[in-house]
Amino acid sequence: MKRNLSFPLILLLLLLILSFWMTNAYLAPPDFAAYYSYPRSILFDRDLDFSSEYEHFGYQKHMFYVTSANRLSNDWPMGTGLVWTVFLAAGSVPALVSGQPLDGYGAPFLSLVTIGILFLVGCGLFGAFRFLARRFGEKTAFASVLMGFFGTPLLFYSFYGGLMSHATGFFVITFFFILWADTIRERKRIHWILLGFLAGLMALVRPQHILCLVVFPVEYLFKKRGESREGETFQGGEFLRGSLFAFFFFILALLPRFFYRGVVYGNPFFLPKLEEMHWFRPALFETLFSDYHGLLPWTPLVLPGSLGLFFLWKKNRIMAAGFLACLVLQLYVNSANQVWWAGGSFSNRRFTGYGFIFMGGLAALLEDKKRRLWLVPCVLFCMWSFLLVIAERMQLITLEHYIPWNGAFFRSLGSVLGSPHKWPAALWGDFAGLSLFPRFVAVFFLGGLFLGMGYLFSWKRIMERKPVGVIGAILIYYIFVTVMVAVSSIRTPALPEKTAGRCYKTNRFLWNNYYEEGFYLLLKGRLQKSLSAFHKARNLIPERPQPYRYIGAIHEELGEYDEAERYYLEALSIDPNYLTAKKSLEAMRRKRKGYW
Repeated sequence: MKRNLSFPLILLLLLLILSFWMTNAYLAPPDFAAYYSYPRSILFDRDLDFSSEYEHFGYQKHMFYVTSANRLSNDWPMGTGLVWTVFLAAGSVPALVSGQPLDGYGAPFLSLVTIGILFLVGCGLFGAFRFLARRFGEKTAFASVLMGFFGTPLLFYSFYGGLMSHATGFFVITFFFILWADTIRERKRIHWILLGFLAGLMALVRPQHILCLVVFPVEYLFKKRGESREGETFQGGEFLRGSLFAFFFFILALLPRFFYRGVVYGNPFFLPKLEEMHWFRPALFETLFSDYHGLLPWTPLVLPGSLGLFFLWKKNRIMAAGFLACLVLQLYVNSANQVWWAGGSFSNRRFTGYGFIFMGGLAALLEDKKRRLWLVPCVLFCMWSFLLVIAERMQLITLEHYIPWNGAFFRSLGSVLGSPHKWPAALWGDFAGLSLFPRFVAVFFLGGLFLGMGYLFSWKRIMERKPVGVIGAILIYYIFVTVMVAVSSIRTPALPEKTAGRCYKTNRFLWNNYYEEGFYLLLKGRLQKSLSAFHKARNLIPERPQPYRYIGAIHEELGEYDEAERYYLEALSIDPNYLTAKKSLEAMRRKRKGYW
């Protein structure tokens, strides 16, 4: 059957236009800069001492700590930065041509990394389209991919949060799922190798992505029950041998992490942020339905995208069951996190990487003509999420602090709808500070990358050898990165005693999250839980006055005026110029004397 090139070309053109218009290379502490610091330190300092990066990006003291091995911590996963290493290195070319410093910080480096991230997102979208087109037709695949891009957090984290891990994670997860699903019926050893490497890379990008491996036991169980080709006998032993083979290469792919953790943390198996997990108290309802970055209120398209997996069941039970199991596990582990709202997040950003699953569900939902009416709510859901993107860009809503969805919130959205002439300027991104002509050249280069990759993989001979070529390229890059990380880890010096003495010895980063949680719970009227959250923030960083003021306000609300006054005074003892605490204390004293 002859392929229609119009849909891929429309997708390419749309992606390039949006990239030219919306890309914003935001790079600030802690998350964005933490991921970027890995490749920058490896390539330019040739170590993993992040002192210079933290100073350059203006990290606050509570954003890092001194590990037990007397090195500076970087608790953010390293896989994203390792993927970017080749893009950051390529930035040396325009830096040399333009005469700018070869320091890894300037616009040439940041723009090349940004182009690389957009390229990865585009590859993921094109890969998803080709995969779905073979199963559901090109029109359905095109609509599903387009809506999955606009109606999930993927659009925001491609253009406005690309320098976090989520867009890169989407690329890796998408190709892992595509390779897994494409080889369900027949999987060769080279496929197992590549699946193992991709699984390892997923875990390096974000540890919770390792839960995607649930597709293998799901596949095994269904095949064991006879869910394979008619007349075919399931070779369980062969499947287990292949899984062990993949597991070996999965561990091999994790070597950079073991080197880094072993030297910098003193334990190759060290897992930071475990204190954030509450395994037996998952906030399932809040993660799904809260106005505080809840998945469904912000990106309601995930609902039909998930429901569509039940229609996929009729077409491919193994694939549908694998995707459903993955979503359920991701929902559980992310809702069990102390920071279930995912911090300063658009929707719940931790589900960005699973956009391919929602696209697959949408394709299965819309495949039947009787269900095409679902297009109407799906398009409306996409428009709602895009409206929230515009509102955030117009600074009418913020992602950093909780804003309740009350009358004022919806009036602000009404003002967005009433001023469409402001949208283009609001959505305009800085593209790493590039002016108009360099930005045009960058997007033209990005288009050339897409066309070159498309031509390469449409060549019959290359297609026949593609698995060998892909695994060869991954092996070469893996060896390069692993050696670089190993050498950089060994070269990472211990901190001087004077410097280490000025830093925290334990992780204090949860301070901001406890503080935000306390504010959220306070506005929800859950005073005792809010009090607990503010006390946790106070205990982490006692020298900050804000939690004391809120603790005082809660005690005042409970009628416990002596306790309230004590905490107001503590806040003022830390910061005598803390005007809000001073006014609150004065107002409470007047109230107690009966002046109100």
